[in-house]
Amino acid sequence: MKLYIKYIFSQLGLLFILVTITLTGVVWVIKSLKLVDFIVNKGISILDFLYIASCTIPFLLFIIMPITSHIAGLILCNKMKNDSEIIIFNTCGLSPFGFAKPFLMMGIIITLVSYFISIYLLPVSYREFKSKRNFIKNNYMSLLLQEGVFNFPTRDITLY
Repeated sequence: MKLYIKYIFSQLGLLFILVTITLTGVVWVIKSLKLVDFIVNKGISILDFLYIASCTIPFLLFIIMPITSHIAGLILCNKMKNDSEIIIFNTCGLSPFGFAKPFLMMGIIITLVSYFISIYLLPVSYREFKSKRNFIKNNYMSLLLQEGVFNFPTRDITLY
């Protein structure tokens, strides 16, 4: 592998990881804030909350990775343009396809990782999420009962 491909690929990979972690963290916190009510008002433990919230991470990664790869590519191209590295590559005789090779390689890797997430991780995390949600629903009676509201915990019982 040529040195310029390693350089661009490493810069692109680092930017991709940083942007993906940042954006995934922000979206995960926003989605997790909906579940904080269960900790505060319903009495679910923090570990159960973190487990349920972490089951959403594969889905977030599956959605966010193509977006962050595009953002990382734009940031890197802008940085290389501002540092005049693109002009140096052109002066050295690098073709536009040669410049695009690291970006295409990163795209193939991201596609393969997305396939792995969609084929394996998403079903596993969704099954764990459903299992933990049913466990909490069945074991925390305080989730079913709300003050000032008619509650129907079973078919024949009504509580107020």
